[in-house]
Amino acid sequence: MRARRGVIVLAVAILSACLAIGSSCAWFTLEKLTVRLMQNFPGDSTSFECWNIEGLGEDSDLYDVVYTQWRGKWATFLAELGIDPAEVTSVAQSGTVTMIEGEFDSQKMSDMLEQSGYEEERSYRDADRWKNADGNWLAFVEGAVMIGPEDDLKECIDATRAKEGFLGDNLYVSDVAERLPDGLVSSISTTSNFESVQAWGQSYEQEDENTLRVKVVYRFDRQGGAENGKDAIGEDWGSKAKYYDTSSASQDDEFVELTAKIAMDDFTEVVMIEPIQQAG
Repeated sequence: MRARRGVIVLAVAILSACLAIGSSCAWFTLEKLTVRLMQNFPGDSTSFECWNIEGLGEDSDLYDVVYTQWRGKWATFLAELGIDPAEVTSVAQSGTVTMIEGEFDSQKMSDMLEQSGYEEERSYRDADRWKNADGNWLAFVEGAVMIGPEDDLKECIDATRAKEGFLGDNLYVSDVAERLPDGLVSSISTTSNFESVQAWGQSYEQEDENTLRVKVVYRFDRQGGAENGKDAIGEDWGSKAKYYDTSSASQDDEFVELTAKIAMDDFTEVVMIEPIQQAG
């Protein structure tokens, strides 16, 4: 895992250099994890969550808090696949489908699936598919494992293969994703409690040893909607003072943004245990 962190650091350094010199580096793009993973889910999805497991790093303060709990949640399933949790680099979820990326041995996983009672089904668009006696389906797609109902998996495979008609093709979702940092935990939703909001999202990064910082972005259908909704959004996040220390909401064209801080212990309760889309 240390070697992979070194690659990430190098990539960030290259990106920083490109930003500094502008368009002369237009040939080089470093796609955000959230943007890349959204390409594997259909465009009519209403929610998306992404966990940057690799980004935690074994030496980070978040490692025990997040990684250990995540590993426990998926331990039984990963064992059925013969996957070491340390091999997992990211997890994304949208609706009923979960996608797990990592450095996997597909032949080893196939052997383990047979031992765990899964039967191989007819492939779909060159994606190997398996089903167990309980009707649980999974597929190997582009070096990742996708788990979910058969029809939903097919829609995800279609999105992956076509590279169009996926969640990131939604203009509002894409706009939110571009404004969010590539955090350790990120989410985007197309449903909101606020009128005229077409999509909104949040992304958590580590602030210091005991605190995380979250950036929240709301995309309205028009500038007037953002102007009218800014105060209500600020008041809503202000009401969460038990957990969040929130800055004032700001409005920019069709967007309303704010940042907040949350203690590591509260993060475990609010984000790790309750659904991440607990606001909005």
